[in-house]
Amino acid sequence: MSHTALLLKPFCCTVVIHQNWTRGVLGFYDVLGHPNVLAIWIVGPAAREVETVSDDATVASECLHLLRNCLGKQYEVPEPVSVVRSHWYTDPFSRGSYSYRTVAADNEDVWAADLAQPLLSVNKKGGLLFAGEATHECFYSAVHGAVESGWREADRIASVISSDSPKAVLASWERYLASDTGHVEDVKCNTKGNRFQLQEPQDHIGGRIRTIWHNGHPLELGAQWIHGEEKNLVYDFAKRHDLCSTSLSWEARGSFFTTKQKKVPARVVEEVREAVYSIYKECNKFAGETETALIPSSVGKFFEEKFENLIQRLHLNEEEIKIRRDVFHWFMLFERIDNACDSLYDLSLRSWGEFHDCEGNRYNNLKHGYCSLLNVLVQDIPDSLLHLNCPITEITWKPTITLNTKHEATEEPRKHLAQEKFLTVTYQGGHSIQASHAIVTPSLGFLQEHIKDFFSPPLPSKFSQMETCQKRDGAVNVRETVKFSAEQKRVILLYHFRSGFKPQQAFEEMKKNIGDDAPGRTMVFKWFQRFEAGHFEVTDDPRSGRPRTSTDDGMAIEGLGFGVIDKFFLEFDEPFWEEDSEGIHLVWSSDDRQSECPLSESWVRGISGFDHVLNHPNILLGWIGGMEARFMETLTDQEVWQGISTALSKFLDLPHIPTPKRIIRSHWYSNPFIRGSYSYRPRRCDEMGVKAADLLEPVKSSALDTKGTLIQERWRKKLWVHPINSQMQRFDEYHHLFTELEKDPERFFWYFRMRTSSYEKLLHLTAPHREKQNSNYRRTIPPE
Repeated sequence: MSHTALLLKPFCCTVVIHQNWTRGVLGFYDVLGHPNVLAIWIVGPAAREVETVSDDATVASECLHLLRNCLGKQYEVPEPVSVVRSHWYTDPFSRGSYSYRTVAADNEDVWAADLAQPLLSVNKKGGLLFAGEATHECFYSAVHGAVESGWREADRIASVISSDSPKAVLASWERYLASDTGHVEDVKCNTKGNRFQLQEPQDHIGGRIRTIWHNGHPLELGAQWIHGEEKNLVYDFAKRHDLCSTSLSWEARGSFFTTKQKKVPARVVEEVREAVYSIYKECNKFAGETETALIPSSVGKFFEEKFENLIQRLHLNEEEIKIRRDVFHWFMLFERIDNACDSLYDLSLRSWGEFHDCEGNRYNNLKHGYCSLLNVLVQDIPDSLLHLNCPITEITWKPTITLNTKHEATEEPRKHLAQEKFLTVTYQGGHSIQASHAIVTPSLGFLQEHIKDFFSPPLPSKFSQMETCQKRDGAVNVRETVKFSAEQKRVILLYHFRSGFKPQQAFEEMKKNIGDDAPGRTMVFKWFQRFEAGHFEVTDDPRSGRPRTSTDDGMAIEGLGFGVIDKFFLEFDEPFWEEDSEGIHLVWSSDDRQSECPLSESWVRGISGFDHVLNHPNILLGWIGGMEARFMETLTDQEVWQGISTALSKFLDLPHIPTPKRIIRSHWYSNPFIRGSYSYRPRRCDEMGVKAADLLEPVKSSALDTKGTLIQERWRKKLWVHPINSQMQRFDEYHHLFTELEKDPERFFWYFRMRTSSYEKLLHLTAPHREKQNSNYRRTIPPE
């Protein structure tokens, strides 16, 4: 992950023009450790608009004007001494902050897992692997999701690379291994004794982890906190290395101000907060739901309908209802920023519950910034292996490999294929390198922008989009094409490769051993019944020796959402907010929300508010996301401050809001190697039928003899087919993936890997079919 910072000298600015982007400002927040700093959060169009303001002085002026208007005459807001702000949308290497799941992703049935499917050579020893927060099933948009996806791909590549491998390992690409997800891969490759390189296109490692030091303390332009403690690998790693701070942070706390410069009563805020939280929990029940008719169209629609139902049951007058609706919409803006989407009406409700929060404190700080994690991870990697400022322009891979006559006659051509260079990586400037392996950890935003020109040939449709089925209809054989959901495919595969395994028996055993809450239990029974009734059967893909699926790299990349979140760090000479303030939040009225105006004026409505920053008492941290963040990145710092100050002046009853002496802000969308912040699941994921897990499966090249005949079929008895990964509740527990096992030369079956306890119980069901199974359940590719 990468951040861009712009540090300005102290300045003063007279507000002349007030930009509408300030309406996207949600509030002003204290910054932990920075008592003189206010942080402003802004999201969506307002964030994008404010980035168009190139001058920090203009941004500071608008923010100051907004803050003074909000505080009114109650406070005398001094001029800020500096402005620090993010530009994630205009950052050409980021193009946003992070991914989110859209409503369109639901409709198209695409998932983060679709992005994680690697490309593998036919012998599965050379390949192109993908990692990054957007590829994580449940921790997308979070650093620990990015790190865990890196570990996932490290485990994958480490399992196939032997210590005497003669080929170089190229672990590279835009955020490559030297990114938020990659350092563990590096260390593991190093311990395996292989020759490898780490290529980073930017002048620093870390990708969207970007720590800058200001006044002797860290400021995070990218990843801010470690969310959760239990079963969080990043937190465990930080704790083990004594990196965690004892000082905790928070969000959505503090004072909420209306456009009438009045503070919303704390009681009202808590009432709405509790209502939103209850709806939040209700959203989780749709996770894994296969009946589309039972799922509301989007997260936004579900939240709004549920809240209206709740508020109508209260005995409130019109004014009381109005203020609660306004506060509710503040929480919706908060969720929109948190999910990095442009609209909650584009966010998949089915996918909502698949993101699992780790238990424990959600706002863990690191004593020396997020960069301290990177420092520990790379401390044992020789400098000669890490190459910065090495942008890659193209990755060429081989869909097919033709063996000559000599090797055709060889019973076991693996040795020849092991020498085959599967990848050619071309750098900016024209030089290239060949490699057997590459772990690729691009942001989803970069992939979406370069899906058609970065890979040569383009990423393939590894399997057909539609399932080819054989319909059994008495004496008449009718071929028909049916599109199955990911859950349906799992059951089809499970049944198809378990000869003699009766549906009722399977269901009863699953119910008894796994429990009623097992993922997809009801769905399993339903589809077993349909098979037993002879409604259809699945045909195999003769080329790959596996059933066809609807997985498609391009569909996954285009179907998943990738949004932007940007930050403003507003540094003032001294705090103008109350000493005991926990933050300043901007509650826009319905009139403001519904008023039509260009993005250049309304982008500030994407700012949720401002938090305090640890160890920076004079700094406020503001958040912005979505199209507002992308627009904000096009603005100068002066234009950004003009918008923010204009917005603040509407909310704060202060005679004077000081201009910050410095604005530091991110530009994730403008970063060409990032193009955003993190992934989300739009509604189109559901419509397209793809998930992030679909990208976990490598795409292998085909080995052909000189006559064009597939040689791979000769080896099927001696090879495991690379697993098709499934979608379960927790992506970080890799044993939830499908794994293929051999039983004999003619028959093999597929089984689920679920959560550890459920997985062990499920093994009981398949015991009769696993007489000689390897006991190393975690290995996804068998040893040579």
